[in-house]
Amino acid sequence: MKIGPAARISIYPRVSTEEQASKEENSLDNQIHRCRQWLSASGRFNATDIESAVVYREEGFSGKDTRRPQFQRLMQDIRAGRVDLLVFSELSRISRSVSDFLTFSQVLERHQVEFISLRENFDTTSPHGRLILVVLVALAQFERETTSLRTRLAMRDRAERGLFNGGAIPPGYRPDLEHSGQLILIEEEAAAIREAFDLYQTLGSISKVSKALEERGHRVKAW
Repeated sequence: MKIGPAARISIYPRVSTEEQASKEENSLDNQIHRCRQWLSASGRFNATDIESAVVYREEGFSGKDTRRPQFQRLMQDIRAGRVDLLVFSELSRISRSVSDFLTFSQVLERHQVEFISLRENFDTTSPHGRLILVVLVALAQFERETTSLRTRLAMRDRAERGLFNGGAIPPGYRPDLEHSGQLILIEEEAAAIREAFDLYQTLGSISKVSKALEERGHRVKAW
């Protein structure tokens, strides 16, 4: 397809968190500005087409999957034949998943939609460009999975060393403010927990244990 004047242009900017999305002069606006600049500098589009480009502002959604409201709206418009050219700042704005991006690119090809990724400067009409495209998306997914693996290994290592990995503090403990990642036993709470276990062995019912503990004056700790 030859893209030129009167093209139906779409711009897809995305940021990952609500915090990023709410900042003044945030990266969403920067992405849109760069896309419009590229369209203008290319000399292939008139000012009216550029200004009337449909912008799908995705605020506060990760690129790990495609369950994003504006992305789904964009896909509906593509399938309905309302898009000729899609412009975005970089591949990771669309997806960090190889399978998701391949599905996305197949939809674009089926509906004869060209796209421009400014950072990577891809031409999706050439086999070479499509090959490099898939490689870079694969690298983005590799980076995300490697980071996730490192996090899991670090948490397992901390657990094996007896350190607290975060989350709700278990009953009977409080954080040690002098030693990061360590908890201090609260003996009076620990005694109540031991009592609860002993009662369960005798009564065999959580509801009965709860009632018995209430009658003995024990209450759930308030945070």
